[in-house]
Amino acid sequence: MVYKTELQNAVPKDALVVAGNDISHFIFFYYINKKGWGYHNDNLTPEKLKLMIKKGAEYLYTDSKELVKNNNIVKYLDELILEKGSIKIYRLKKISHNK
Repeated sequence: MVYKTELQNAVPKDALVVAGNDISHFIFFYYINKKGWGYHNDNLTPEKLKLMIKKGAEYLYTDSKELVKNNNIVKYLDELILEKGSIKIYRLKKISHNK
């Protein structure tokens, strides 16, 4: 991974993240040295993302151009933290456990 160090250091070391696209659900996490939830083939529904946020996900690492154009996903994105190559990192909006 070309920007391995930058991607690892972009968010706090212990932050939980959502990362993809990664068919293995492990390789991406290995390179960014993070824990959390993975997806592949742009298969991240708003419902899944909302649940991941409720469980503690704070950031989204994604190489999907289509996913970040989806208005139902965008509503959960707070700010773009970093863009390196094809990968973008977004801070996720906080969600109340009651919603």
